[in-house]
Amino acid sequence: MRIAQIALEGSRDWPGFRAEAINDGLSVFTGPANTGKTTLAEFLGHVLYGKAAEVANGTWRRRGMPEGEIVVVDQTGRYRLRRYADVPPPGRLTISALNGEIVVADDLRRLLGNVSPEILPDLYAIDFARIARHAWLPSADFAKAFYSTIGT
Repeated sequence: MRIAQIALEGSRDWPGFRAEAINDGLSVFTGPANTGKTTLAEFLGHVLYGKAAEVANGTWRRRGMPEGEIVVVDQTGRYRLRRYADVPPPGRLTISALNGEIVVADDLRRLLGNVSPEILPDLYAIDFARIARHAWLPSADFAKAFYSTIGT
């Protein structure tokens, strides 16, 4: 799977941000502190992996995760993954196939390499100063969960 497009709405850092044609290679978003890099990383982590930003006292740790969408592509087609902020945190996620076909749970899991949803949030690090459950990653329990999803 590759990300083909990104669109953020309602981000103070990147209002109306759009990356319309992301190439197959590596894409890098860079800039000085407080310019929205973490906002973008948290948004991608939430949309792709269901990873919620840290919540403190019932509010988002940062100024609030924006609404927006990404378009992903794999060998079977193009899919739109969209985040809405119309319900309490962490919001609502939707997925739709751009060719109009019905999307089932197996489609999303296939897009994510058949890796278990239980381990994806820990593999996707957003804040490198504090990696969630970092002690779990080298454990036998993690290895068992990881290998059971990739089949080797």
